[in-house]
Formats: sequence, C-alpha cells, structure tokens
Amino acid sequence: MKKWIAIFLSALLLFCLVGCNGAGDLVLDEVKTYEITEEIQALDIRIDGADVNILQGEKFCVESNLKKLEVSERDGCLSVKDLSRRNGFGFGDHSLKDAVLTIILPKNASFERIYFFAGAGKLAIDALSAETVDLELGAGNVTIGALTVTREIDIEGGAGRIEILDGALHDLDLEMGVGELKLAAALLGDCDLELGVGSSEITLIGSMADYTLDIEKGLGAITVDGKTVTDFGSSGSGASHVEISGGVGAICVNFKEVE
Repeated sequence: MKKWIAIFLSALLLFCLVGCNGAGDLVLDEVKTYEITEEIQALDIRIDGADVNILQGEKFCVESNLKKLEVSERDGCLSVKDLSRRNGFGFGDHSLKDAVLTIILPKNASFERIYFFAGAGKLAIDALSAETVDLELGAGNVTIGALTVTREIDIEGGAGRIEILDGALHDLDLEMGVGELKLAAALLGDCDLELGVGSSEITLIGSMADYTLDIEKGLGAITVDGKTVTDFGSSGSGASHVEISGGVGAICVNFKEVE
C-alpha cells in the first residue's frame, strides 16, 4: 500500500509542476557560488524543483540560481536546502524549470552519511562514496555514474527513470515507483529490491556463484543470465543475498565478471 501511495503522490507532483508557468521570482538571473571551508563528513541535501548536478573537481563548493537557497556548514555536515515558499498542497506557483543546483565535491571524497531529497527535476551524479546513503526521489530522472556504499543504502523511487552505471552497494533497500530501473553494481550483504511500474535491467557485478537470488514474479517476463524463466523462486548459495519483488514490467538480471 505504501508503494502505491508513493506512486500516486509522485505522479500528482509531476502533473502539478508541468502545469505551472515558470520559475518567476524564485530563480536568480545569475548563479551564486557558496564556498565550502569546513571539513565535511556528511551531506544533507533537500531540493524541491531544480535540476541537480553533483560533480567532482578541484574545489568544494555549491553553485545555484535558486533565490531562496540555504547553504550551511555545522558539525561536519553540509546542509543545502531549497526554502522556496509553497502554496496549496505544497506545490509552488512556478515549476522552477530554469532552476539549477551544482555541487562540486573534492575528487575521491568519501562521507559518513548522505541524505538527499529530490522533489522534481533531473539528478545527475558523477560519483559518490559513503558509509550510509538515503535517497528520496520524486518526479525526475536520476543518473549516477558510480556509487559506493559500505554499510547501507535506502533508495525510494518516485516517478522517473533511475540509472546507476557502476558501484558497490551494501545492504541495498530499493523501492521503485513509476519508471525504468537500470542498475549495474556489486550488491553485497542482504539486498531487497521492490520493483514498481516499469521495466528493470539489473546487472550484478560478479559471477552467479557470488549471489543467492530470490525473485518473486510480478506482471512481466523474467530473464536471468540470458534465460527466460516463468517461476524463478530461489537459486544459488552465494554470500550476497538479493531478493527481488516484481512489479509491473519485465525483469532482466545478468552477471558481469570482474576483470
């Protein structure tokens, strides 16, 4: 029930944002730069309606044209929050379609914890590394080049495509909403993938012997290691346990040996 409520709310959010007229006075004519000077161990990012890019570079800073953006450093945590006033059911008078936020991280930076809330807008991440990660995604496509999580990661999908191209994820708890999933990563520990509405392409880094798979079929075909199966159930005895609950859409699971 929780998943379907999340799907409905995400679709409603997308509808309201698309129907709005523009960013208006919530977006500046120029991009402001916020230099980060403290040593940072955690990220807390809460953005309602801007396109977000997280890059790696020589300096540590935040760049954005959001007018009501709060950037603060406290006790080793970098907090970035969109404070734009919202009306009615929490949706603004403007879509913020011209709003952008860029966070430039030091190369090879690693954090203790990362929390990210994205309301609407595209999210593109070069690479992230942390002990724990919590992603709450709304109406927008997400692309992550490389994601490394050593303790646990929680991803709650909204209405949009999620694509993770590489990485290693320990104790992944993924709950998809409406949208395609493309995941290529080593899954470690106990991982639970609850799929939503849309096709899922999952590439597990390692061999089939590394994994114990439990797949519960939903509405859609299942392909595992190139073979179509009608009732997969449980297979394997590897150290990494991956449980997949099917939603509405095809599921394709493949393996990629480490070179």
